[in-house]
Amino acid sequence: MAKQSIHQLKDGVKNTNPGRGAGQRRGYKSAVDNLIDSTNETIIATLTSVSESAIVSSSIPMPGDSFITEITAVATSAFSMDSAFYALNIGTASLTQTGFTVANIKKGHHKQFMASAAGTIGLGKGASSNGIVSQQLGSTVTSSLTAENTYFADDTTLHLQLSSSAADKFFKTNTGVMEVAISYRKLT
Repeated sequence: MAKQSIHQLKDGVKNTNPGRGAGQRRGYKSAVDNLIDSTNETIIATLTSVSESAIVSSSIPMPGDSFITEITAVATSAFSMDSAFYALNIGTASLTQTGFTVANIKKGHHKQFMASAAGTIGLGKGASSNGIVSQQLGSTVTSSLTAENTYFADDTTLHLQLSSSAADKFFKTNTGVMEVAISYRKLT
């Protein structure tokens, strides 16, 4: 079968026999209406605070022949920490203490989650590479992506890091959770 757009596929499916009974037709119509374009995907990485640490890290697989379209980070559980700025860094190489300098996809702007140094990142606060979403999450900054490093020819691993702007400024609990949604388009 040749590749088709989602609209071509839905039109073609609508011309097939949906079944005789009303229940079959209702189920068939629901399935067709809920058909989505599987070339647009989102993966979710979780970063959980570690008490007395200035950095928390995670990694997630990224499929080959795809490119990132948007990155959004949201605190799904509030962070308690020493008063500082915190940033999200993302790269294809391991992000250690020098995460900001080697992050080649997204280098965290330390004001992305807060306009001034603070002791919390509240529930529902976050930032995005989409300016409207970033505003809705309370950020004064639109996170930018490094354009030359958002296409992946081969499967790779993305490394994520939430870090303090100062090595001696720490998370106070193990309960802060940042969910990072990385939206991408698969080309094949």
